[in-house]
Amino acid sequence: MVMPVFITAFFIVMWIVAEFRCLRWVRLILGTGAILVSVGLTLFLGFFQRADFADKYARATWNFAYAIEAAIKQGKSERVVSELSTFRDANHPERFDLGTPRHFYQTIESVAGRINPSTDAGR
Repeated sequence: MVMPVFITAFFIVMWIVAEFRCLRWVRLILGTGAILVSVGLTLFLGFFQRADFADKYARATWNFAYAIEAAIKQGKSERVVSELSTFRDANHPERFDLGTPRHFYQTIESVAGRINPSTDAGR
């Protein structure tokens, strides 16, 4: 993860040095390289972050479903209904201006924990 940052910094430093000492074509190549590497690094890190959050949401949703299943099997359907109605009332879609908040998976995990506090959810 550190290496792409150093590569981008290298291109930018070389571009700045070339602005004072090199021919025009060298400045253009280094400047274009710095811009392209910066854009590529941004796209890579953005993809990596989105994939990480997708994994966290998948795990939270899986735990949520198994917590509901386990609570219903144990005859705690009133607890499930109570927690789900509280969860629904507290998390209206209009409260999310630009999509789902970054750490919403933690909210899902906490509701799953309140529904079925045992560590062996659903199995």
